[in-house]
Amino acid sequence: MMDFVAELRPVGIYAESYARPRPDPPSVRQQPLGIADRARVVDYMRAVTPAFDVLDVTVDLVDGTTKIRSGSSLVTDGVWVWRTDSIRHLAAHGLPIDPDFLEHVRARDYRTPKDVEVTDELEDALLRYY
Repeated sequence: MMDFVAELRPVGIYAESYARPRPDPPSVRQQPLGIADRARVVDYMRAVTPAFDVLDVTVDLVDGTTKIRSGSSLVTDGVWVWRTDSIRHLAAHGLPIDPDFLEHVRARDYRTPKDVEVTDELEDALLRYY
C-alpha cells in the first residue's frame, strides 16, 4: 500500500469553495494559463479514485451555472488533494495549476496510484479541507 503524507497539499481548491473565507487558497478569478499537457494532467485527476465522497451538487464557480454532481467530494493521490469540482474548473476554464503538482504528475508519467489506502489518518487529513 502507498503511504500518504501527513499534510496533503491542495490543488484547485479555491477560496470561493468555502462557506467561510480562508486567507490562503487561490481565487477562481485568475487569468487563464496555457499548459501544454493540461488534458493529461486533468485525466490524471479524473482517474484517481475519490477518497471522501459527498453526495451534493455544486455550481461551477466560474460560469455560475453548470452543476457538478458530488462536487465537494475529495480526491487524493496520497500527496495532493483536490475536489471533484476542481477538475471541472481546471479543465474548462484554463485556471493555473500549481507548478509543484504539475511536476509531481509528470514525474509519475501521468500514472495514478492504485493503492492509496483510506485510513483514519487519511480521513483526518482530508477533513481539514472542509
